[in-house]
Amino acid sequence: MMLRVTRPSGSPVGSQIIVQDPSGRQFRARIPPGVAEGGVFHVRVPAAAPAMWDHAYATPAPRSSGGGGGQAAVPGGLPVAVPTPPGGSVPMGLPVTATPAQRQQPPPPPFSRETDEEREERELAQALAESARLAEPSNSSFGLRPRTGSDGVTRQLAECADLCAEPCAVFWDASSRRELPSKSCPLCRCDFDKAVVLPSLERQPEVWFRTCDVKGDGYLSKQEVINVLLSQFPLDVDRFEARMEDAWPQVDPNGDGDEFFAPETGLLALVRANLSDDMRVEPVEAAPPDVRTQRNAWFDHFDEDKTGSLTQEELTRALVKTYALGADLAQVRTMRDFVAAVFPAFTAEATISRDAFLRPGEGLADTIIAQLDHLSPRPSPSGV
Repeated sequence: MMLRVTRPSGSPVGSQIIVQDPSGRQFRARIPPGVAEGGVFHVRVPAAAPAMWDHAYATPAPRSSGGGGGQAAVPGGLPVAVPTPPGGSVPMGLPVTATPAQRQQPPPPPFSRETDEEREERELAQALAESARLAEPSNSSFGLRPRTGSDGVTRQLAECADLCAEPCAVFWDASSRRELPSKSCPLCRCDFDKAVVLPSLERQPEVWFRTCDVKGDGYLSKQEVINVLLSQFPLDVDRFEARMEDAWPQVDPNGDGDEFFAPETGLLALVRANLSDDMRVEPVEAAPPDVRTQRNAWFDHFDEDKTGSLTQEELTRALVKTYALGADLAQVRTMRDFVAAVFPAFTAEATISRDAFLRPGEGLADTIIAQLDHLSPRPSPSGV
């Protein structure tokens, strides 16, 4: 059966709410994307079973002359046990009769507390929803819309699991995929089904748009376009972003989407004009410091968010890069298993602090160096 649910005010997209059907049963429901406060969405729940009190508390008929023990006669001659009603026992010899309220309203199931896993899912969904909201352009003219098909419908895509408040995508170049032994998004950590190569924007603009339109809403924001192009071309990030900020309003000034493929003012023209050779850079990745001799510098190099700590995933990726294992998936998996085995011995938290990692003779760094002594780190740049 379907329940018609109105989104309450103050509940963000992706959060869980408790809904109740007419019989009093309670269910958890997650607010889907696209439903405004006060808007309506539908939730499918199991159909209600017949109320047990309709049978258990029927008024018993007079007992047969032959004696039937504790059984009461019902139509058709089928015996039915008469249990003690809720609220206590009744005096001996009085018939048990159910009130209409008892027959129609069985006790609701006990409310279960939110588990840690459910709480983490809810908080992550809320964070993703908030990030998506902040990333949306404040003005509809600062976006791109392709021409829809003859049916006027844009195909809905779903690249990420239900844990995400909205479908999302992360674009990275092909070399980075060798460092991902599992099909997990590098940013939101949700599992994905497949990785696809971005088509050429110049040769296949419509296919390119559909591939990048991961939400399936027929709309690309300025930031989404920048993220895709920066992953597809080796560009000077600061200069390219500044150029796009200045040139973007000409792409779709009135927000109707007709200018997307326009030869002079569309996105193709904008890309050709702004992906000039002077903005291209050769991708050069500096080798990390030697973890054996420059531990503080090594830790700082991989503490990209400058929190003074590393997560288990960050540590795994740091070691994969340090020992240049990205091209060997078997060794990457071995490294992942190794970190998973030793990480809990040095911290009970989700991250390991600088002190716990670098503590002389007792830190995780010494354990890693001793266990990986048979591997040679990548050469460290001079002067680091």
